Amino acid sequence: MRKVLLIFLLFLTFGFADVIKDQLGREVNLPKEVNRIVVLQHQSLNVLVQIGAKDKIVGVLQSWEKQLASEYKRLFNGIEKLPTPGDLKTINFESILKLKPDVVIVCKMLYEMRKREKIVKCLGVRY
Repeated sequence: MRKVLLIFLLFLTFGFADVIKDQLGREVNLPKEVNRIVVLQHQSLNVLVQIGAKDKIVGVLQSWEKQLASEYKRLFNGIEKLPTPGDLKTINFESILKLKPDVVIVCKMLYEMRKREKIVKCLGVRY
């Protein structure tokens, strides 16, 4: 899982991915350049920060402080000011749409809620 996520994030950083395979084995088409990311999973948030992509993050999970500790603010200055449009189990679709993300990173558990899959596909957001 981490290997797939790392490859995915490297593609985001360097901007040359067209299609990747996600944790569910799906092939996902990505834009050539990703500038706006909403990340609703703390492990993915941590990886994005570690590879220097925090300037691309426009929304984070509501429980980032609980999951990563309040000291995380030292690694990601300004994280507490970012919108929090969801979490590991819930998504506020209207809030995500307002952020105009190129990519939304969610956990597998959230994707498996089929009604959400249909809604997100209708909205045209990659996740």
